[in-house]
Order: sequence, then C-alpha cells, then structure tokens
Amino acid sequence: QVRELNARLTSQLEEIAQIQRSLLPEQLPRIPGVSLAASYLTSNEAGGDYYDFFDMGEGRWGIIVADVSGHGAGAATVMAMLQTILHGFEERSRGPAAMLAHANRELCRKRFESNFVTAFMGVIDADRRTLTFSNAGHNRPELRRAAGGVSQIEGAASIPLGIMDETEFENGRIELAPRDTTVLYTDGIT
Repeated sequence: QVRELNARLTSQLEEIAQIQRSLLPEQLPRIPGVSLAASYLTSNEAGGDYYDFFDMGEGRWGIIVADVSGHGAGAATVMAMLQTILHGFEERSRGPAAMLAHANRELCRKRFESNFVTAFMGVIDADRRTLTFSNAGHNRPELRRAAGGVSQIEGAASIPLGIMDETEFENGRIELAPRDTTVLYTDGIT
C-alpha cells in the first residue's frame, strides 16, 4: 500500500511539474539588438520558480523572474496564479512597478498564510538601450558591462508580493551599452 501511495503521489507531482513547465514561454522572443537565453531546472518535481516575457508594445519587452516561497505543489499553484494574474493585466504599458503592484494586490486578496513571491520585473527598450525595472524582494540581477566590471542592479526595491496589500513599487532605470550582459536568476542558482 505504501508503494502504491508513493507511486500515485509521484505521478501527481510529475503531472503538476508538467503543467507548470507548460506555463513557461515555449520560445524566447526575438528582440532586435538583444540576445536572450533561459534555463529552468526545479529542485523537486514542481516548484515556484517562474520566468516570462511580455510584449509591452512599441518595441519594448517585459521580462519577469520570480520565485514563490516553498516547494512542491503549493508553490507551483501560486506560480500558476501569478502567471494568470500578470497575463490578465491589460495596463502593461504603465511599466514594471504597475505590473508588480497589480500582482501584489491580487495575491494579497487570496490571503495565503505561508506563501509570498519575490520578483524582478524589467522592461527592455532595445531602441533606447534602457532597462526599466522594479524589484519585489528578489535577488538583484547581475550586470556585466562590456567595458569591464560586474555589479548588481540596485534600486527600485520593495518587499515581496503577497505580504502587504498597500505596498508601493517604483521604477528604476539603467542605460545599457552594446554587449552588456544582464543575468536574472532565483535563489536556487546561488
């Protein structure tokens, strides 16, 4: 009976992981002047790590990297909710802070007791060579300048999503030069 129950549980977790992977982008967007790469590996069958891209219009692309606290089916479910919340937001042109504020309000309305979400949301404007961003308690991305040196993208930081309903989010902005490299990641990579 124990083996049968374990097999059923494993099968259910694998099904959740498959559904979770289906919520991630099938292919990376093509952004003129920008090269993209992504890697996604969970520590368990399912987890709360998430990345996605959003067409923001006028040649701008949004990118989010997020991590739901915890592991397993619960974190995967919250990740799926976050994906739905963000894709349903019709005012994306307002920028990353507005998107994170919307996600925060919606997650707070659900009243999760033990889950919160860290997230870094950026908008790449390849024509202007800028990255506009907002950070909800997430690991600061690394920025390798083509001219030399590596630093973290600082500023526009707030607490994670889903903790306090009235959290304020702000936008920060950095200039990018040709061949600069930005690395966004979750805490599993560290």
